[in-house]
Order: sequence, then structure tokens, then C-alpha cells
Amino acid sequence: MTSPFVDTETHCKTHGVLLCEERVLVRYGLYRFSGQFMEAHRTLFPESRFMILGGCMGRGSLVANVMYCGACRAAHVAWCKEHGSSEGLPPTKAELEWILARNFGDLHLTCSLTLEARTLLDQGKEFAAVIALKKANPMIEVAALRAHVRFLLSQDDVEKVRNLPVRDTDRPLGA
Repeated sequence: MTSPFVDTETHCKTHGVLLCEERVLVRYGLYRFSGQFMEAHRTLFPESRFMILGGCMGRGSLVANVMYCGACRAAHVAWCKEHGSSEGLPPTKAELEWILARNFGDLHLTCSLTLEARTLLDQGKEFAAVIALKKANPMIEVAALRAHVRFLLSQDDVEKVRNLPVRDTDRPLGA
């Protein structure tokens, strides 16, 4: 535990070091971490913040800026290696691509984007834009076109997510 005189808004309450800022992934869904991990997180690396949990119903931004402690991150990675776990760590490249596909559909979808659909999107009329896209692309399913509209409206978020740090392996650390 650090000195009571440490500013915990700018410094880690566990290690006393200056917090750094980074953009991380916001994970949506119901996450259940092991009790062992939760205790370690609370006591050993409370400021690791490799990701943020966004709740199980949300569909907000996929990225957020956080303040994190480098010493907490090192302790978090060491704990995961020791316990053969990847709990709370950033996603792998494959997981990140899955997250993008889940939120934005096939990012390589080729469809005709008509002037009408682009105008409707610019006006914030997403539903009408999907209908216009369906007229121009009758062979593509509506669900795929809806996801593509989300992608068109969120291209900045997609690039931000693609530039996030990822784990090198799909295996638990230490396995």
C-alpha cells in the first residue's frame, strides 16, 4: 500500500507510480472472472485496465481512454502466466477481428452504395438507408446490410479498434 499522501487520481494506489493513458477495448457481454483472479486483481493489479467492461446490454463505443499503471500491468501478466490464465488481458488478433465482425459484419462486404443510401446515412436515416441498399443489392441479406451500415457510420471506431494492443497467442499465458 502506498503513502496516504499519494494522489490516487494521478498515481497507482498500489504501486505509487504515475498512471499512463491509453486507448483500450470496451468489452460488452456478461463476463465471469474466477474468484482467484478477482482477488488478485483487487489486491495486486487494480489499475491494470487492459480493457473496460461495458455491460451486457450496451452497444456504445468500442474504445475508451483509460489511465493505467505499468506496474499493475506487469503484475497482471505475471499472475496470468503463473496461473495459465488470460483473464482480463487484451484480446488476441483473432478475437479482435471477431469483435469487429460481430459489431460491423463482413468488413470486406462488396455492395453498391447508391447516392440515395449515402444521402440517407448523412441525414441519420439508417433504416431508410438499409432499404435503399437492399434495393440496390437484392442478393445481400438485410442483416448483412444493417451491419454494413453500422460499419459505414463507425469507420473511425473500426480503425481505433484495429490499432489497439493485442495478445500474441490464443493460448493462456504460461500454457
